[in-house]
Amino acid sequence: FQSSSEMEDGYDKANTGIYRIALDENKKIEKDEETSLAKGQEKVIAKVVGSEYTFMYSSGQYIYFASPSTEINPATHGEHFYTYNQYFRVNTDGTGLTKFYSTSSVVTQQTVLNIEGTEYLVLVDNSKLIQIKLGKTISQPLTLAEDFTSVIFAQNYMAEGDKIAYYLTNL
Repeated sequence: FQSSSEMEDGYDKANTGIYRIALDENKKIEKDEETSLAKGQEKVIAKVVGSEYTFMYSSGQYIYFASPSTEINPATHGEHFYTYNQYFRVNTDGTGLTKFYSTSSVVTQQTVLNIEGTEYLVLVDNSKLIQIKLGKTISQPLTLAEDFTSVIFAQNYMAEGDKIAYYLTNL
């Protein structure tokens, strides 16, 4: 975990990322007796994937995750948009890293809904409710609603009503 405020001062690039750990012959994680850390660690992706605004989801052969944006704010000529997200997909073996969405603000809500076998990333970006279909092919972002003052949607798809998002707008 790295907070967005700490990132502006620099972050530990050598130790941030997604790691995988080899299992022993009993399909257990083997630990080093001196350090109690897992043996057989291998860095798969060198990106910050743990901060107050990020997210991670795995399905099939893919890992989907949000990493703090590395874009620079032109208004400040140097500060990064670390509170904004860039969304990526990578194969579980670490290949095929693909960026598929960048937010224009701090993400306040996000989840993945599995509706009848299809997975959708749903998130609030500024005052837009965005839906992105995940899978072998990632869809273009679809704006479901915009210019609302608040929104609520299901965090898990359990019933037909969980397909509906509710939002308020100004009169």
